[in-house]
Amino acid sequence: MKRWWRRNGRNGVPGCCQPGSWCTSRFGVVGVVLDEWVGPALLPSLDVPTILARQLAERLAPGNRPRRTAAAYPGPTIDAEGEDNPLPNPFALVLDPSRTDGIRIPTFVGKAHGDLHIENILIPSSLRNVDTTYQLIDLSRYAADAVLTRDPVHLVLHILARRLSELSAAQRTAVIDLLLDPEQDGDLVPRWLFLLIDRVRSAAKDWARRAGLVDLWRDQIPLSLLAVALTCLGRTSTRPGTDATRASGPGRG
Repeated sequence: MKRWWRRNGRNGVPGCCQPGSWCTSRFGVVGVVLDEWVGPALLPSLDVPTILARQLAERLAPGNRPRRTAAAYPGPTIDAEGEDNPLPNPFALVLDPSRTDGIRIPTFVGKAHGDLHIENILIPSSLRNVDTTYQLIDLSRYAADAVLTRDPVHLVLHILARRLSELSAAQRTAVIDLLLDPEQDGDLVPRWLFLLIDRVRSAAKDWARRAGLVDLWRDQIPLSLLAVALTCLGRTSTRPGTDATRASGPGRG
């Protein structure tokens, strides 16, 4: 078994998005994990602070970088480079629970890896029978009652946080728009990145669709985008200049 991200990349294109790799298949590991781990969907009604706390965990503790980042942007709006007008401040959802008083969202919860990214997914170097031969490692963040939208979003943003600085300003905006709106054509998005976002999204939506709850799944994605963007900001491995906060959904919705 190999850590295929490092083994299979070529010509500047991550190995995960080369033709024939698992992320170009319809279901991939995301769909298999949801099918095999989660079982029947659980859909409790949770308030927004609880949804975010389950995804950010100890990262919200005072003094941690995500908390400090959120504290640096007080107020109801935020100015973002390239935007003509102030945007709703997504960090306010983290620091000011009163903004979402009375709002409860039916939320998919269940068994989840908790840190799903390409270095924690081992597959055969032959790329054969990935759906049945993959292995997940590093289960230190596993939870039986995790917010299920987080792992698929984390898989995408973990890659994006390492590559976003290589994209032009127009491409970055197009990527953010695509993350927030699956109906976007993504013409400016590099093909490998479009395929990654599309295949991961499709695998997760197919699982939710079988439960007849695909619209609810889609509604939960913006909060996971916010939580994972804050997570990426708190990591030293996130490349300098990567404005991960702009990918946080509530500020653009």
